[in-house]
Amino acid sequence: MDCIFSAICLWVFRIFFKCLVPSLCVTKRFRVDMIPIILSVFTFGAILTQVPLGAMGDKVGRRNVLLIGSFGGTVIFGIASFVEHSQIAVAVAFFFTGTLVGSMFSLGITFMADLTPKELLPTGNLLCGIALSIGSLTGPLGGVYLEYVNYSFLLLVAMLLLAIAIVLLVFGRCFLE
Repeated sequence: MDCIFSAICLWVFRIFFKCLVPSLCVTKRFRVDMIPIILSVFTFGAILTQVPLGAMGDKVGRRNVLLIGSFGGTVIFGIASFVEHSQIAVAVAFFFTGTLVGSMFSLGITFMADLTPKELLPTGNLLCGIALSIGSLTGPLGGVYLEYVNYSFLLLVAMLLLAIAIVLLVFGRCFLE
């Protein structure tokens, strides 16, 4: 059951991330018209690399692609946290992070299917649905937290991606070995 946690983390990240972007933009006093642009460039980057990352996951393993994406997103968001006052720099960072972690949603579900025995697939899907609900609830709460704490949003997301990568590294091989 610990192995499914790695797939669940990916769902939580997606909702957590999408809910906090508007809070980041408001907190940093970005122009209101930049909010949909920043969200769109992340999604565009994800769409651009969805098929190549899926094919790479088939060849080298989904766990490896998820690890590279998580660690890569950690590095990009860690670097971008130094320039998060710039709307353009944030948009560029979101694009490149989108190319790495944007397909975590589909890769995470497929990875869960790889890890879960066939008779437990409905349970794995149920757990992913529960994780989606948890992410939907924790995302807005994280936004409230950011309003009261003077802390870098991008560094927070980098730490979340690092936590996901560590979970994948530690628990991601349970059923594969």
